[in-house]
Amino acid sequence: MNRLALSNLLRESDKELSPCIFIICMEILTNALIKESLKTKSGVGIKLCTKAKRIPRLLFADDCLIFCKADAPTCWRIKHILESFCDI
Repeated sequence: MNRLALSNLLRESDKELSPCIFIICMEILTNALIKESLKTKSGVGIKLCTKAKRIPRLLFADDCLIFCKADAPTCWRIKHILESFCDI
């Protein structure tokens, strides 16, 4: 089912589900980013101190800020994660 057809199926009363659906979808993206940030030398995420875990993203309302190293291999990793996320 394409996106247009899916949006036509939503009734006005279903609009209340929209924030919940967004949160569920962002959880999928977050898990993929965290999984990648746990790999050594992945370049995904930032550390606030040496013993801290990497933070791959910040979510606020409907915004997503992704932290990564600014080099080609890391950008390709992020691109692959986002393409996989968009295919869901």
